[in-house]
Amino acid sequence: MSTTFDDKTLGRRDRARAFVPELIPEPQDLQRTGPLDAKEQQQLERIHAARDHHQAAKWMRGKALDAAFRRCLYRGEDGQRTRQQYLDAEWDGISESAAYREIGEWPLAQAITDAYERPAPDSHVRALVHVAEQQGHEAVAHWYAELRRHGQQTGH
Repeated sequence: MSTTFDDKTLGRRDRARAFVPELIPEPQDLQRTGPLDAKEQQQLERIHAARDHHQAAKWMRGKALDAAFRRCLYRGEDGQRTRQQYLDAEWDGISESAAYREIGEWPLAQAITDAYERPAPDSHVRALVHVAEQQGHEAVAHWYAELRRHGQQTGH
């Protein structure tokens, strides 16, 4: 089953379809100078789409963990499996504390993606989680988006 994202969620044309590894240009050493041509610009957009898909997948992973925990879906077929046993079996053995960190971060990461039309780096989300808990995810996401846009416009 492939996952797709609409333009509002991730912003660019390549992100409107399922993202597959074949969209990423093959790494190769090229010695070019001057402005990017149309093909190179498309390749760069696809590279950025891969970056953004990774970041979006991070908050979706947090949401998935949140759903599994809050719905007690981790308990397994016999109803006896613990959260840590579930994490060991299904999530490559991440700790409960790491899982709860991802759970705590995903709502802000999603709100930033919606407001900024691009995901934020993990370090930015992590630094703003406590502020978002006090001020609200939407408010912090809009503040973040405005700050990033201002930085792009002013070159800072």
